[in-house]
Amino acid sequence: MIQLFQNKTGTRVAAITILSLGLVFRLYFHSLSQAAGSDIDLQSLPYKFGDWQGADSDILDDRSRNILQLDHYVKRLYKNSKGKSVFLYVGYWKKQNGEHQAAKHSPALCLPSNGWLLEKRSIGEIISENISVPIKKIVAEIKGTKHYFNYYFFTGKTYYSQEWRALLNISIQTFMTGRSDGGIVEVNTAINQTTNSEEQADQSLKEFLQELNPELFKIINHPIASKR
Repeated sequence: MIQLFQNKTGTRVAAITILSLGLVFRLYFHSLSQAAGSDIDLQSLPYKFGDWQGADSDILDDRSRNILQLDHYVKRLYKNSKGKSVFLYVGYWKKQNGEHQAAKHSPALCLPSNGWLLEKRSIGEIISENISVPIKKIVAEIKGTKHYFNYYFFTGKTYYSQEWRALLNISIQTFMTGRSDGGIVEVNTAINQTTNSEEQADQSLKEFLQELNPELFKIINHPIASKR
């Protein structure tokens, strides 16, 4: 009969390896439950940047607030000197978990549930100050009016356009950096066949995000202490 574990050194190494892996996973899952030490001052986002001037828009209704359980959010309407208008929504959680995370409330999921018809989807990127951010683009219609949407997610200082990647990287960011905070940046503008074509709407959102992102990243990259 072959004697198992004849090599005492090998047995010790195996035991230590198993114990070490157990400790790593224990610390990992503990970090997922405890990490929430970051917050951002979202309200300090400027009302004016570049050629855009903003004003507060409608607040979230009671149903949306109860579902989302956001820690902070911004809803504003920005206009530029060319007469273009862009609606901005930024939703933020100090700790993303369960249903309270950006990727589970993306426009691709929430627009249809609120009566919108999705017509087109595509991907792109916005580059400003040498920072490239992947974005998702959607053309959607409700009650005969079309809107062009751009959106992306962020966890800590990392930015994503794919819902599955955002969900996955919450765990990775929490383990690697201790930050599970993050949210969604969503912009949209109406498409009017006479004064604002789909191509013009796309260009307006691109110009807006190129001006917005550096201001928003200053806030995201300098978190403040958060009480759990």
